Amino acid sequence: MLNKDKKQLNDWLMTQTGLELNEFNHVVDQDTGQELQIKGKSVRYNRNNIIRYNQGEIEFDPVDNPLIAFTICGNYLQKLDNEGTISADVYGITNKEKNTKGFASCRGKNGEIKGDVFDCDSLKYISLIAKINECDPDVNLKKLDVVPKTKRKK
Repeated sequence: MLNKDKKQLNDWLMTQTGLELNEFNHVVDQDTGQELQIKGKSVRYNRNNIIRYNQGEIEFDPVDNPLIAFTICGNYLQKLDNEGTISADVYGITNKEKNTKGFASCRGKNGEIKGDVFDCDSLKYISLIAKINECDPDVNLKKLDVVPKTKRKK
């Protein structure tokens, strides 16, 4: 179940990266209509916390699922690369260990673009999108920068 801050961040992220929902509440690209897929599963946004998920679906929760955040960031950078704005082949996060302090970065027209430093890998990618678009979400990302103890690397 998503809290208010995560819902607000999810809506902001969808708007910033050109995503929308189709009639099945699956996340799709506004331009192509192509569904966002993670490991062959459709990503469904349970905006009102009332939807049940089918076996071939996963929840749209980019904060707690770094693979979703990574995929959205990669797809968005590829779009910008096609427009000639960003070099999508040169991006990643600085830390080798998952969920340790670091930031995501990419090469832009005028040099490197760096997101803010976070522990949570998902927020590194979300912060990079914010820096690229020069538009911060109305959510305090630092407040969401909590890595569950079972996922934290020492």
